[in-house]
Amino acid sequence: MAVTGATAVIARPGRRKTGAIVRSQPEASSQTYPAGALLVRTTGQFIGMGATSQAQSTGLVGLAVSTGQNQTANGLVNAVYFAFEKGLPVKLTFSIASWIGSVHRGLTAGFYMFSNGSVVVKSGGASTCGTIIDAVEWDTGVAVADGDGNPLVYFVPADAAIAM
Repeated sequence: MAVTGATAVIARPGRRKTGAIVRSQPEASSQTYPAGALLVRTTGQFIGMGATSQAQSTGLVGLAVSTGQNQTANGLVNAVYFAFEKGLPVKLTFSIASWIGSVHRGLTAGFYMFSNGSVVVKSGGASTCGTIIDAVEWDTGVAVADGDGNPLVYFVPADAAIAM
């Protein structure tokens, strides 16, 4: 019997013993993103919210720890975020009706952000910015099997997609 996971989960680092790296950098002006939103490097060194669709394949910095502070000028406040790290996976929902391990392991995909700020991994579209390594066991202890929907996956952002 196929199992359907959550349509979105709070992203977290995968396979790190010491936890996620949290960074703080100047926020771009007029940012109103929610916690968990995909953040990107905007003009200069400022941090802002990515598009609410598959994100661009470069300039990704991480996922917001807290909400945007909506200041009127660049750099008045800092954006705080869980930083993407080259070569290290994040754990996200793969938005798909039916997982097939032999097809989906190693698949290139992109981040997709909904207007509420929740982020999932989707395949297809114009932008791919990483690779699905494998499905992971749900927090309930249910192992992922072929036919399961919306599995959790380890997703490794491409080195070229991450802005340092």
